[in-house]
Amino acid sequence: MKIILLIRSYNRPNYLKKTIKSLFKSDLKNVNNIYIYDDNSNDKNTINILNNLKYKKNIKIIKGKKNYGVNKSYVYALKILKSKYKKNTLIITIDNDVIMKKNWINVLYKAYIKAKKYYKNNKLLLTGFNSSNAHINKYKNKFYSKNTLFYRKKSIGGVNFVFYISFINFIINKWDKGADWGVVNNMIRLNYPILCLNKSVINHIGKNGTWSSPKKYNHDIYY
Repeated sequence: MKIILLIRSYNRPNYLKKTIKSLFKSDLKNVNNIYIYDDNSNDKNTINILNNLKYKKNIKIIKGKKNYGVNKSYVYALKILKSKYKKNTLIITIDNDVIMKKNWINVLYKAYIKAKKYYKNNKLLLTGFNSSNAHINKYKNKFYSKNTLFYRKKSIGGVNFVFYISFINFIINKWDKGADWGVVNNMIRLNYPILCLNKSVINHIGKNGTWSSPKKYNHDIYY
């Protein structure tokens, strides 16, 4: 299975720099391509960082034609991936304000394969970000198994999504109508599994953002 990584980015160079630094220290050998979708940043430092990445192997910078905003930019970026990949592809998306464990790709891949086998379909969503201060809702007695890689939840944030390419139309359609909550609410309505790693391989560092503040932002205090 191909593994495609999509990073959404807009300004915030200090976060982007930390994300890229952490990324390059991780297990990228099994990732086929890395796409960084920039939502038409106007910050000079951000533009310089992205320009320096153009020559890195397997990294493709996609510049948005205009600033679509935090929600619509995700839809636009996924539509680009949809046009390039049709089957046998796992999509991993992250924002430009995260850090990750060195083996995060391998852990997410193995967890997804186990989930796919257990639920016997690709209509599921996995995240490697187990926030300890938000999105902690669980389904009672609907765990995959005790002490396993992941468990089932009622809500997750859009910091990290992992899904199969055949599920991309659903993600695009529901995100377009309601961002990450549009995806989550419709998955609950249709009884599609929303899964989260028991132990985070990704942490959110974006204290300053559209939905964040230094006093309150989604993160894992146990990371």
